[in-house]
Amino acid sequence: MKSKPMAMFLTMIAGWMNRQQQEIIEYLQAENGILREELQKATGKKRLILNDKQRRKLAILGKRLGRGVLTRISRTFCPDTLLKWHSKLVAHKYDGSKSRGKGGRPPISDYLKELIIKMAKDNKHLGIRKLYGFMKYLGYKVSATTISRVLREMALIPVTTVLDVLPGTSLSRRTGIHLQLSIFSQVRPVGRYE
Repeated sequence: MKSKPMAMFLTMIAGWMNRQQQEIIEYLQAENGILREELQKATGKKRLILNDKQRRKLAILGKRLGRGVLTRISRTFCPDTLLKWHSKLVAHKYDGSKSRGKGGRPPISDYLKELIIKMAKDNKHLGIRKLYGFMKYLGYKVSATTISRVLREMALIPVTTVLDVLPGTSLSRRTGIHLQLSIFSQVRPVGRYE
């Protein structure tokens, strides 16, 4: 029994607050319309030019209200414009293009490249894995892939060495590939790193 009068009282207060908020909104709309007309008379321009901070503020508030409410209350800016500003704001926030680097491994120093080339020329009988092991033993942090890339750039790896590391090729298939390459492309397989 006591809950009914309390519910009725809360409903009355909520209705009064809602009516008061609606009156405030109507007043602000009327004031906004009058100020816009006066601004157009004073400047002779129909469009208002806003800075980024003003656009950002309107876009955030407009997104909270939604398209339906904006259609009813917005007199100065079209709801589509406000929502477009908001989508650009969100896209700019989550755009990581400025913080992204070039990607990939950092380049190795010229000294390290020269050392790899010197070791490969001095030890022609060693493969890339052995060179990697020596570099690791000497305390240099360089991967076998990087060593292979440096030697390929300097044309120190013959065709046979590149084909030997192809995954899934049997010895007879690799030998056939070597023969075809040496006959048709006139590339003569030679010793390692010459």
